[in-house]
Amino acid sequence: LNNTNAALLNNVSQMATLSQKEATNLEKSLEQIKEQDLRIRRLQDALTKKDSVTLALVVSLKSSLGNLNDTDVTVNVEKSVVFISLSDKMLFQSGSTKLSARAKEVLSKVATVLND
Repeated sequence: LNNTNAALLNNVSQMATLSQKEATNLEKSLEQIKEQDLRIRRLQDALTKKDSVTLALVVSLKSSLGNLNDTDVTVNVEKSVVFISLSDKMLFQSGSTKLSARAKEVLSKVATVLND
């Protein structure tokens, strides 16, 4: 009977030790999950901020260049990158290598928006 009691007490002691180890492991896992969640939130905030800046830039460019013919200037966003396309007909007169007065005006507006 004493041997059985000793064996049972030993089993209970081992289970308590295992439970403590499992609790410690769970706490570590929870802490890691919290850290990962915080990193994910920071990344999401950074992406949201980047998207907001991109959107503001596009709106500013389109309003600044709004009076131009759509075929001469296009503003597009692809994968958070703003692309400004200017037609060669607007940039240069036929047979010329010099920028036209209209092209200088448009490029000046684009530069102003980008510098702001």
